Amino acid sequence: MYENPNHHCPFCLLKSGYGYLGYALYPPLFVATAAGLGAGAIAPLRDIKSLQAVIPGEIRRLIQLWLYGFGGFYLLATWLMLRSNLVLLG
Repeated sequence: MYENPNHHCPFCLLKSGYGYLGYALYPPLFVATAAGLGAGAIAPLRDIKSLQAVIPGEIRRLIQLWLYGFGGFYLLATWLMLRSNLVLLG
């Protein structure tokens, strides 16, 4: 798997040698990043009177998507590290 600590190419995770792990890791990461950026981008619009009823709900929805996306990414990455042959100490 991805146990070589000096290897920094994220695109290799999309190859068969790594079990195509990137196809499981990257979508939740990209969705979470887009949701976080979207929430930050629309936050200043809360001050517009006609949008005051809509924007807080949309920000809440985007923040939930952000949390689920990064949570899924972290859980999958942690599981991949725990099942790998990586030796941290010893």
